[in-house]
Amino acid sequence: MVTKKDSGFQLEGNAAVLYEAQKVPSMFAPLADATIDVVNISKNDTIIDLACGTGILARKVRSKIGSHTRIVGADLNESMIQVAKSLNDNGSEPCEWQIADVCDLPYEDGTFSLAMCQQGVQYFPDKVRAMREVRRVLNEEGRISLTVWCENSIFIQSVSERLSENVSKEAGRKALAPFSYNAELLAPILSNIGFVDFSSKKLTVNRIVKASKDAIIDELMSLPSATLIKNKGHKTLEKIVNEVMEDMSCYISGLNIVTPQETRLIQARVG
Repeated sequence: MVTKKDSGFQLEGNAAVLYEAQKVPSMFAPLADATIDVVNISKNDTIIDLACGTGILARKVRSKIGSHTRIVGADLNESMIQVAKSLNDNGSEPCEWQIADVCDLPYEDGTFSLAMCQQGVQYFPDKVRAMREVRRVLNEEGRISLTVWCENSIFIQSVSERLSENVSKEAGRKALAPFSYNAELLAPILSNIGFVDFSSKKLTVNRIVKASKDAIIDELMSLPSATLIKNKGHKTLEKIVNEVMEDMSCYISGLNIVTPQETRLIQARVG
């Protein structure tokens, strides 16, 4: 079983709270909307949202299809699931929230008809094993829908470079982890496991961050390298924020920094 230590993306401190407050509205909610517009989701589906974070995709699906469908959000990070459970919007309460390793899901064979994963597969250390486990919990008419970023975010590229210069190469590398995987590599993995009708579609969403120092600080503190940044002290943090703001000056629109991000939507079905 893959442990939290092995996963490569464990949040520290209040990072999950900042993730919900900062990254969900700026990026993951728009991506969830764009995904749901393309994926065929039925009220008859039984759905699992893998590596669900604080559950924005599950909640958006719930809002679209109503309260009768079973929707499970599963994530390895206990702090993410705690935040998901704490939310009181209309979409969160009817969802089930489960702390779970994608390589060892606590569900019987054929439990679900649709497995979704928004920007999570790139963190799975053993992608073959993870996809086999997803196949196991899907029924014979099951489908899979995954999104993976196509290339580095303009905003995060700046953050990564400034972290590398001011904190450490490790901190800079961690910032780029979400953009480190080529989604097209999933085609042979899924095919070998028994999925068919593999398709890949490019979606583009805007990443919107308030053009303020406080917003940039929140972005930095929601990264897995937050502790590394904090350990460098306030002056270093302030320097990084100022440099990122300068880098993003040509992307400021009104009160926001707006940068496009492209993602691959991967879909397949059980053969």
